[in-house]
Amino acid sequence: MMEIQENNQSRSNEPKSAVSTPQLAIAALILSSLTGAIFFTDVSFPKTPAAVAAADFATEDVPDPFFGMMLEARSAIAVDLRSGEVLYERNPDVQLPLASIAKIALILSIAPVMDPEEYILLANGAYSVGSSDHLEAGERWLVKDVIDYTLLGSSNGGSIALAAAADASLRVLYPDAKSNEATLYAMNVLVDELGLEHTYFLNTSGLDEDGIVSGAYGSARDVAKLLARALASPKLFSSTAQEKLVVWEARGGKAAVAFNTNEALPVIPGLILGKTGLTDLAGGNLAIVFEPEPAHAIAVVVLGSTQEGRFHDMEELVRRIRDSL
Repeated sequence: MMEIQENNQSRSNEPKSAVSTPQLAIAALILSSLTGAIFFTDVSFPKTPAAVAAADFATEDVPDPFFGMMLEARSAIAVDLRSGEVLYERNPDVQLPLASIAKIALILSIAPVMDPEEYILLANGAYSVGSSDHLEAGERWLVKDVIDYTLLGSSNGGSIALAAAADASLRVLYPDAKSNEATLYAMNVLVDELGLEHTYFLNTSGLDEDGIVSGAYGSARDVAKLLARALASPKLFSSTAQEKLVVWEARGGKAAVAFNTNEALPVIPGLILGKTGLTDLAGGNLAIVFEPEPAHAIAVVVLGSTQEGRFHDMEELVRRIRDSL
């Protein structure tokens, strides 16, 4: 399933979102892996000797496992989620378009008010945002199936359906949200909760608003924090480790098939979750969490690469991380 085109120009000087959000205290995150390991409690990801060494040089005493590595990505980061150590970074705080990586924040934002085992009725509206979307108005779908379909196939129609279904319940939590924008409001509240300094959302899918403005902005470091939060809810994102998904509409027996947009999946052993992003403004993005060994999760993010380059960049980063361990 192909994603809708997004975009290559960065917005590094773009101000924080104009969406009004309440100021919430940033709580320390204590995250558990699929096997129960305890992860970092400091989400600031401070620079470490390993990250400094990874700049562009190696020392005689401490060889740099990333020395000489060539990436197409404008920005990248690799973080050990067990210790909080930054293993590698390249322009990690540059603000860039996120494209469909925004869908991670969408799922995290609707999860508190939507039961995965309930069904949603798709109201009148456009759900076929892209040639590979198979959702239509009047159909009933299981919430968990729409979540999986949206994440695995990067379905923009699925994003629209989930945002609309969660809107009324989220409006109760956020009465200041504009009409039909409670889900978007909640996504920007999540930004404050996690302390994402360079991130904001203008829509719920990450699609470019137009040829100049993207639907979501953020940095590689912020996305790594978002991945860490997603890892605390593994059931929500487990589908992203699959190659293919088939879901069934409740009443008509219609099937919707999604293929994983992460072409690097077969060459990343131990992948737990991942999300692609591709638009004209963003170029090619990819964010993953993988375990090189049991109970040892590592987040890797590449932003501002190309459609194919993001997969090559990720494969090279994962290989060097595994070799260094």
